[in-house]
Amino acid sequence: MRPARPFVLFLMFLATTIACAAEDPARSLTKDEWAEDLRYLARELPEKHIDPFREHDEAEFRRAVEDIESRLEDLQDHQIQVEMGRLVAMIGAGDGHTELYLPREGRGFRRLPVAVGLFRGDPRVFAALPGHEELVGARVVSIGGVPADEAYERVLPLIAHDNEVEFLLSAPVYLSVPEVLHAVGLSDDPGRATVGFQGDDGEAFERVLEGRTLESLSGASWIRARAEETTPLYAKNSGEHYWYEWLEPEKTVYVSYRRCANQEGGPSIKRFARELFKLVDEHPVERFVLDMRANRGGNYHRSDPIIDGIREREKINRPGGLYVILGRESFSAAVVTAIRLKRETEALLVGETPRSRPNGSDNFEWFHLPNSNLRVDYTDRMKQHWPELGDASKVPIDLPVESSFDDY
Repeated sequence: MRPARPFVLFLMFLATTIACAAEDPARSLTKDEWAEDLRYLARELPEKHIDPFREHDEAEFRRAVEDIESRLEDLQDHQIQVEMGRLVAMIGAGDGHTELYLPREGRGFRRLPVAVGLFRGDPRVFAALPGHEELVGARVVSIGGVPADEAYERVLPLIAHDNEVEFLLSAPVYLSVPEVLHAVGLSDDPGRATVGFQGDDGEAFERVLEGRTLESLSGASWIRARAEETTPLYAKNSGEHYWYEWLEPEKTVYVSYRRCANQEGGPSIKRFARELFKLVDEHPVERFVLDMRANRGGNYHRSDPIIDGIREREKINRPGGLYVILGRESFSAAVVTAIRLKRETEALLVGETPRSRPNGSDNFEWFHLPNSNLRVDYTDRMKQHWPELGDASKVPIDLPVESSFDDY
């Protein structure tokens, strides 16, 4: 995957989707080509994955493959892709790095003109395209006449996950794809959807929303529920992997750490850390806040200069002086970084439970299906980052904080 920084996340999702869309998505594949892709997937994914049948046994997986193959002649292209996503999610159950991410990979898949997030379980429109301003802030109550909570449940089998927090993050995105909605029985047309809303006045109403192509969304101006001038600290400088600010009245150094990777065209993390801790050494710092709620990973070894700098400074590495903020977006290398800080320093973990399990995937690779070019990610290496937690699915949070729509 709701959200910490949901609008920025949605824009990042759109940009990634546009950049990674399969080549020539307009070309419809023959059934023989889809059959070849299905067999390739069924052979290669279990062979390449380090532990393919962790949650579902092989016989169940093979039955699912046979079922899809038996129905190929009756399925449209988008329905075949959704069924393949369901198949990959069987192996991706308990492993969020193994996935066929349909909102990004789907050939010709479109988007509805609204962005929805889950705020304490409440599905709300936090942004919309021009022409749909009336929907900003509205609550989603149904899709295709099906109550929102049931619609949510219908897309969960398509989503690979370390734990159920992933559903909070990703289900609203899957529910914004009209082809997915049609495939799971929430729409009678793969190009549009009928969505039921409720306004702040309690009035219920429906709108038929047309899917938009990725090209039409590129550069679109979204209307947000939050005015630009009220943007909070955590949502600023969204294009930067890392930055910091000295908050003098609070005697706090705030560090936004959004990616465990060096910033292209900017200072490396190593150089950034030198400048950061020079500021810490020269100011009367009482609190150090490392905000990783929007960090989706990278290479956790890149975090070494930040971890080392914190560990070496008693003025911040003490009880009550060091806070690490996590959220449902936090994943992979970001969570490993947080685990190291928890185990090696006096850090308190604050915020929402992240979507990564503490011990699991340590690396992933990918392959493309031969005809559709759909990308399938898979885990090829495991590691214990917090051995004491064993097979726990979640990282424990010291100070849980959940965001409401009013907070946003």
